Amino acid sequence: MWVVEDGDEIVGFITADMNRETLVGEIRNNAIDPNRQSGGLGVRMYDFVLGRMKEAGMKAVKVNTGADEAPARRAYEKAGFERSIPSVMYYRAI
Repeated sequence: MWVVEDGDEIVGFITADMNRETLVGEIRNNAIDPNRQSGGLGVRMYDFVLGRMKEAGMKAVKVNTGADEAPARRAYEKAGFERSIPSVMYYRAI
């Protein structure tokens, strides 16, 4: 987990996993303060994490977002992510 700070204020965060067997990283939970969005801070945050993943030997990185999260999708696309084949997730109540 990494945080984005402006002075002593936290304005964003990002968590990530790195699978050492498949060499695929995954960007997990991440957010930028809504008052700080649209200024490129998200792209810089992704670039930072992508650099860490590359240093760790990852060959690819994936990120997932909900269908209704347009701001997140725009941020991922600005950071160079491309859309992939849609997938289906199954749930079961227990």
